[in-house]
Amino acid sequence: KGLAKYFAERTPAGGESHELAQVMAKEADRLNRVVSELLELVKPAHLTLQAVNLNDIITHSLNLVSQDAQSREIQLRFTANETLKRIQADPDRLTQVLLNLYLNAIHAIGRQGTI
Repeated sequence: KGLAKYFAERTPAGGESHELAQVMAKEADRLNRVVSELLELVKPAHLTLQAVNLNDIITHSLNLVSQDAQSREIQLRFTANETLKRIQADPDRLTQVLLNLYLNAIHAIGRQGTI
């Protein structure tokens, strides 16, 4: 995370490198939370429920795997449903579930396909 912040501070705001560094820092935070939760598996699950927009969660999680998909010539397609209502969910866990699904799909496709 420290290295990502370092690069974010030294790249022009609004540039692709700056944005990627910011995403890396945010993902480092999210991964730290996931690791902490994994270390507490023996405890009962604690969800941090909040109203979330599924379109936003899906878009964010697709952005996180987009470079991996692109490098394998896999297209990611998603059409947001603007009439979709917010749901009560834990955004970190939902993001992790979607990431697992996308990464499994990318791995299964191998090269050149569409998700």
